[in-house]
Amino acid sequence: MKTSSLIPFARNAVYEFSPVLVFFLSYQFVDILSAIFFYILASILVLCLSAITEKKLAKFPLFSGVLLVSFGLVSLFFEDPRLFVWYYTLFYSVLALLLVSGVFVNKSFFKWLFDSLFAISQKGWTQLSIRWALFYAVLAISNEWVWIYHGEEAWVQFRFMMSFAIVVFGVLQFPILWRNRLPEANSWGIRIH
Repeated sequence: MKTSSLIPFARNAVYEFSPVLVFFLSYQFVDILSAIFFYILASILVLCLSAITEKKLAKFPLFSGVLLVSFGLVSLFFEDPRLFVWYYTLFYSVLALLLVSGVFVNKSFFKWLFDSLFAISQKGWTQLSIRWALFYAVLAISNEWVWIYHGEEAWVQFRFMMSFAIVVFGVLQFPILWRNRLPEANSWGIRIH
């Protein structure tokens, strides 16, 4: 990967991790509802910065950001952190269902979300959809399990670690991108504009 293509990648990684890091660090000093408030603020800031630097908002960060802010605000309104925890369970479950259903009707939800970033074959989109659907299903189940059986503090740590697990899992999918890239993609399967 060239240095010029690493800059947007690094910027996106910072955007992705900043709100979660703010949540995790703020939880060390304040209660969970206050940490959720800081998470919401950081998420809104990241969405705004992304819109300014990229001149547009990518579908996936917008989709997840709007849901995160909505569930976060509802959680703050009712003073019930469970609603925020349920956001992740619901979010991962819906993604898993959308990805699996897309495979059955031959319409990749991932392709709709990420086609502007990756140029890969339909076979590649299908493989990614199946793998990510299984991963998201495991995340949804794990999210509830940690909250119910291990409590708030363990869940906050789990949430922080899951951010890294998602990135690691994503990196492990690069061989699919390499094997299924289209002519308009670089060697990493990333669309060349």
